[in-house]
Amino acid sequence: MPDILFLGTCCIVTGTFFKICVFTLLLSPLTNNTVMASDVRPIVKEGKIDLSSWNFDTQGTIHLDGEWQFFWQEFLDPNSFPLKVNSDQFYSIPKVWNKNSIGGKQLIADSFASYAITIKLDPEKQNTPLVLSTWTIPSAYEIYLNGKRVLANGKPGKTKAEESPQFGEKHYRFIPDRAINTLVLQSSSYNHPHGGTWYPITLQSQESFDDSWVWRTFASLSVMGALFVMGLYHLGIWWMRAKDKTALYFGLFCLCISIRSLFVDSDSAGYYLFPEINWGTSYTLSILPYYLGNVFFPLLMIHTLNSGRLRIIILSCTYVSLGMSGFALFAGTYYTLQSLPIIQFVTIVTMTTSVYLVFKNYLDGNRSLGILIFAILALFATVGHDIAAATMLINERLNLATYGLLYYLFTQAYVLATNFSKAYEEVESKTAEIETLNIQLQKNVDDLDERVRITSRKLAQQEKVQSLNKVVANMAHEINNPLMIVTGGIENLKRRISLDQLDPGKLNKSIDIIDKASFRVAKIVETFQSTTMSGNKNDYDQVDIETMLRNLVDKFSVTSKVDLSIVEFEVDQDCSTEILGNPSQIELLLTHLLKNAMDAVTGIDEQWIKIRIFENTRSLVLEISDSGAGIPEDSVEHIFEPFYTSKEMGDGSGLGLTICKSICEAHGGEISLQRSAPHTTFQVSFATSSEGDQVA
Repeated sequence: MPDILFLGTCCIVTGTFFKICVFTLLLSPLTNNTVMASDVRPIVKEGKIDLSSWNFDTQGTIHLDGEWQFFWQEFLDPNSFPLKVNSDQFYSIPKVWNKNSIGGKQLIADSFASYAITIKLDPEKQNTPLVLSTWTIPSAYEIYLNGKRVLANGKPGKTKAEESPQFGEKHYRFIPDRAINTLVLQSSSYNHPHGGTWYPITLQSQESFDDSWVWRTFASLSVMGALFVMGLYHLGIWWMRAKDKTALYFGLFCLCISIRSLFVDSDSAGYYLFPEINWGTSYTLSILPYYLGNVFFPLLMIHTLNSGRLRIIILSCTYVSLGMSGFALFAGTYYTLQSLPIIQFVTIVTMTTSVYLVFKNYLDGNRSLGILIFAILALFATVGHDIAAATMLINERLNLATYGLLYYLFTQAYVLATNFSKAYEEVESKTAEIETLNIQLQKNVDDLDERVRITSRKLAQQEKVQSLNKVVANMAHEINNPLMIVTGGIENLKRRISLDQLDPGKLNKSIDIIDKASFRVAKIVETFQSTTMSGNKNDYDQVDIETMLRNLVDKFSVTSKVDLSIVEFEVDQDCSTEILGNPSQIELLLTHLLKNAMDAVTGIDEQWIKIRIFENTRSLVLEISDSGAGIPEDSVEHIFEPFYTSKEMGDGSGLGLTICKSICEAHGGEISLQRSAPHTTFQVSFATSSEGDQVA
């Protein structure tokens, strides 16, 4: 309810402002050039006007307004004039035919008629060229001066089929050569719902006409250019930021008004740029942008103002205007002109609602709209003026809505630019805050990285200690068993000596057990030492991997339980099998891998061992595969750990693969179990000789 009351108050205030503007316009002689207030401007009375004492250079333009002789549904012969007519056969210019009568005859729009006047001039006094001008006379006419056809727009006819409609202003330049001049106007209006004359026919000096024509053309093109550029600019903004629909609707609205400004009136620049444009096209270019403007303007209001419960009214105006635009595009000029009152009503509703919303949003705290209040009021007043002129409520030729729209659009553009500027400032502020936060975050990340490095070093140290403890525990466990045998054997010898039971056979047996246990301890220590060895570059030499493997196969074939003829070699063609390394360590590495493969195939039916050697980028790669049962899944992660073994107790020390890994790393290489291979496959990569030098 408060919204409706405020809307009513807003309408009263706006309507009062509109009335003041219209009253001011009516009081002002807003023509092509002004007339001095002290001059009494002659008018046409009973078909005659006396201009013999009028000085067009100093006193300005004459409007041939007043009582013209009128011949309804008759095309007067220009050469038969003047005629004596009855007093009821005078009709005013400008004045439409609709809902008027003469001589008891009701006038209608779809008809034809003739007008005639006599103009008295003084050729001796008025020796300067004059210009006779017509503005909007729907929808076709011809003008004869002293029996000569001097002006025409289309071709008037007695039927719609005979008429050729056209729109636009026309001007005829001449130098008066006689005192009494006859002027005859033949007009028909079968293609417009408002027949008759809309605006005065004028007579002025050529100099004043040229000055006013230059100004009007410049103003029309300037308005069109300003609106067109403004529209393209905001469409560009929308193109770069499609989420913001405000710039889209504003740009489209500007383009609509820009196109309309070229054809909105008969003196608009479009008729000079396209003088042969036909009636239908010119009216479509004038009316369709107006209809579409009533689509985009409400959408602009919705996106720039808080519309609240009045949103439904604005959207309704949008949908009605959209439907009317489609109608105007396909219905034809005549029926489109008949629908003008509907779109004019929609315009008034849209404008009234917009004025209310601007005031309400301003009162609600949006102070940036303060400058827009005057612009929306000016727009409302000028649009109301043009609607009143179009519906013949006032007799005024000036098209003010274009300039009201220009003022409003510049103001709206300023508001949008202000909002964009504030948005950019906020973005810059937020960007600065983000940069500050990034610096602080980077500092925190650096501190965290340092803590992580310290923690990682501690964890690595702890892992090394834990690993060392595990290795020591495993080694102690491995050594403890043979030591217990040694200790037990020694205790047994001591007991036998104390009892004087020195049986040579038993004594030798005990000594042999102690010797074997001691040898096992020594072997464990030697093996553990080999896991920690690091290569010395002085011990490096060229080692042929293929030759060394073949020699090991031959060596093991003597003592192995497996027929080593099952070993297959596959060496890529042109592959160099030499590397730079420690020969003893490389032999130890290959021995462990070959023995593991031999142990894996022992006792199974399908026995084979495949050795493949090939080059890969900058490495020499060795792969050893076997047909064994494979490594249990739960053991894969631990196979390179010291003393870890999946073999039976006493069959392995658990250090073989650990030694292999240590030797590979010492030579800048890698060893891995190929888990994707169908059979157990160990892959060893060695650096080439040039890389070996660097590693060494």
